[in-house]
Amino acid sequence: MTKTKNIYLHIGMTKTGSSAIQAYLSKNAGLLGLKGIDYPFPEAESVISSGVCTGNLLHVMQSVASSQKLEMSISAMGEKYIVPILSHVINNSGRDRILFSGEFMAKHLSVRNIDLISENFSSHKITIICYVRDVYYHYLSAWKQAVKVGETTLDFWDFSSEKINSNNNVWNRLDDFFTSDWDLRLVNYDFHKSNLLASFFEVLGLESTLQTSEEVLGYKNMSISFAQAEIITLTRSILSFSDVAAGFISKYRSAPSDVSDPYFPDIDERLLEQHHKIIERINSKLPKDQYLRSTALKDFSNSELLFSRNDLKDLLIAIKNKIDKKDVSPGNGLLIEGIPNDFDPEIYLLLNPDVSKANMDPYVHYKNHGKFEGRRFK
Repeated sequence: MTKTKNIYLHIGMTKTGSSAIQAYLSKNAGLLGLKGIDYPFPEAESVISSGVCTGNLLHVMQSVASSQKLEMSISAMGEKYIVPILSHVINNSGRDRILFSGEFMAKHLSVRNIDLISENFSSHKITIICYVRDVYYHYLSAWKQAVKVGETTLDFWDFSSEKINSNNNVWNRLDDFFTSDWDLRLVNYDFHKSNLLASFFEVLGLESTLQTSEEVLGYKNMSISFAQAEIITLTRSILSFSDVAAGFISKYRSAPSDVSDPYFPDIDERLLEQHHKIIERINSKLPKDQYLRSTALKDFSNSELLFSRNDLKDLLIAIKNKIDKKDVSPGNGLLIEGIPNDFDPEIYLLLNPDVSKANMDPYVHYKNHGKFEGRRFK
């Protein structure tokens, strides 16, 4: 007879303190083990210190997929092989409680996969842990994160317009978890962010007196401000991904602004209208004093927004017309064997902070490791 195990799947949302939680889990996997919780394949210190944790689930999937010679893409592992991968880890764990963390699974747990997991793990108890937050500020944080890592040059309005109906948008996927027979645990990030780990421990049934100080919490994925994001998107779109844009990103990532972000009622109202049904369902799972906001804000001030996008655009165009573009190819145009001609070492280090932190030569790292790992260099 199969022994019943408790399987915890922490799926985010994005921008709800996942990096801090995942850093703590990896740094304290041994402590969790003493408490009866298996956190397999914790992330290395080099990953944690870079501030870009992904959680252990991605590493679990990569390890099992590699050993069983399965397709290694995230979509394939998340869509086609999730059941055999989880089965392998669960069956080989010596503990009754197993914790997986990975935001990307919110995108890949389709209705079909939810049904398959329910069917194959019917003897186990599955708990989904999902942090939720105010819809407007979640979209805003997601946009700033996408800007910070170089994934978009769209402004906030266009970004939210593109994302609002996307199948990969977690707001459009949460309904699937409500219709499953899993134990869905929703936690209001805005309410608990000052004591994030205690709220996570509560879901796991652990005492909240475990170490939760700032230094133990691990490395945060620090956010940039709205104004900084505007500067980056405009710099990239007008000056292309030059070392000027890279310099802005590098500065803002290391020295976040403390200026408050602006509030745009038209964007907020559109998001609230689009997602009002799922917000109602989410609130049905939350204590009344922790409900997500379902109506637009009435009192707000944008006095700290000190420039307009068009003014900044004009400034950058003027700068562009004065700049003598320099050749950023390696060796001022000289080809290096095994290195792409458009390889930019500054941008490579910017996009791969673990390489920079290890003080490794970007050319050597890319030639020997980066190109085989699919690392980005522009």
